Amino acid sequence: MHDIEYIKKNPEDFDKMMRYRNAPICSQQIIKLDTIKRKHIQVIQNLQQDRNNFSKIIGQEKKLKHDTKPIESKVNLLKEKIISEEKELLQINNKLYD
Repeated sequence: MHDIEYIKKNPEDFDKMMRYRNAPICSQQIIKLDTIKRKHIQVIQNLQQDRNNFSKIIGQEKKLKHDTKPIESKVNLLKEKIISEEKELLQINNKLYD
C-alpha cells in the first residue's frame, strides 16, 4: 500500500521510485482513483444524512399517527442508492489498493 498523500505531493518522485522497481508508473492513475473515491464517500455521507433525517421525520409522524409510507419509500430508495454507491466505492478501493 502506498501513501496517497505523499503521491499527491510528489508524483514525479513516486513514479521515479516505481521505475527503479520496474513497476508501472501510475501516480496519475492513483491520484485520479483517490479523487473518485473521495467523491463517492461524500455522496454516501450525504445520502446517509438524508436517510437519517427522513427516519427522524418518520418517527415524529408515527407519534402523530400520520401515514409514513411515502417517506418510508424515500428512505428505501436512499438505502438502495447507498448500497449502490458502496459497491462502486468497493470497486474503486480494489483498484486503488491492488
